[in-house]
Amino acid sequence: MKTKVTVILGIDCGLSTGYAVVSDGKLIGFGLLQYKKTPKGIGEIWNKFREDLKKIIREFDVSCIYFEKPHLRGFSATENLVNMTGRVKEVAYEVDLPCHGVHSGTLKKSFTGSGKATKEDMIRKAKFYSHTIEDHNIADAIGLAFFGYNKELET
Repeated sequence: MKTKVTVILGIDCGLSTGYAVVSDGKLIGFGLLQYKKTPKGIGEIWNKFREDLKKIIREFDVSCIYFEKPHLRGFSATENLVNMTGRVKEVAYEVDLPCHGVHSGTLKKSFTGSGKATKEDMIRKAKFYSHTIEDHNIADAIGLAFFGYNKELET
């Protein structure tokens, strides 16, 4: 009987959402989803994000999701982050996937060795997996995907 390979999606939510996918200890995909405000309002962005998330899950046959927990950053940024992470949980429930939030300090510590790592530190570490990484949102997502992969190996 063949066991299913663990495929982890790491996601760093925001108007610029980084995502990364790790399977068998290797980075197999990553990208940046960028959303612009529209006349229909933020709800249209959240709906588009849900659809993009489902597409990534299907494309990579994701088996588990790890996302960065939102921080309080001011009303509109906080509202957006809370709602986007809520949609991650909602989609995970719909497609029956485990889903886990990770505090940014925990992510930074596990990925770089310092819980106070800068965006540049995260990008520098992510370049070990792909020299093309220039965006801190993608770097965070790569860190989340590897964090999740290692956590899943522990269980």
